[in-house]
Amino acid sequence: DYATKIRNAYRTDPFYSPGPGTVFLIDLDGDGEIAEKPTVTRNGAPAAAEQVMAGTPFMLGKQAWEVADLDSMGSRLVIRRTKTRVAAVENFKAPQLVVRTLSGRSYRLSKQSGVVLVEFWSVSCGFCEKARPAANELTHAEHDTFTWLAVARETDRVEIERFLAAHPMSATVALYDSAAWTTYNPTGVTPLFFVVDKKGVIRFRGAGASAIDAVAAKVKMLSPVSR
Repeated sequence: DYATKIRNAYRTDPFYSPGPGTVFLIDLDGDGEIAEKPTVTRNGAPAAAEQVMAGTPFMLGKQAWEVADLDSMGSRLVIRRTKTRVAAVENFKAPQLVVRTLSGRSYRLSKQSGVVLVEFWSVSCGFCEKARPAANELTHAEHDTFTWLAVARETDRVEIERFLAAHPMSATVALYDSAAWTTYNPTGVTPLFFVVDKKGVIRFRGAGASAIDAVAAKVKMLSPVSR
């Protein structure tokens, strides 16, 4: 009932496994097409990539599932239902996230009452800079409807502040936190975006600079209109 694509994450590996070395793409919404990257549809609606990550749950047919097994030739994929309800993926409760901001304050995601855009970024990431203008523009236009939290990969406060002086970011910037990165971004992809609704549920996940338009569309969809 749901189209599926399976491919190796690394070209040097000819075999498949139910682990991170394999990329799983599934037509999660059942529309007959597999979205391989975040996009904005012709009517302006955000569409997330339909990539399922090994070791994390996913929603399919209003049920929570996880990858159980895959043969080495990639011909038989087995999934099973899961009771997991907290995970760093779409339609699951956002895991605990507590970070220290540049101002020295503690930021706790669970304490936020509105929509939150969480970004994992680095001062050395050129793709982060490609996404930055659109993210700043979104914040300026919708500043009273959501919060933008940017969690850096760097631990040096001075390095981050020096970078921000030359590359302004209209976000609450946080220092590196190993627990946050391990939970939300174990592979260290930058930029990586999560849109969390006011109930604390992740409604969108997008990686790379090309995801920013879909991310912005999702933030606007979830945020109350300010007039």
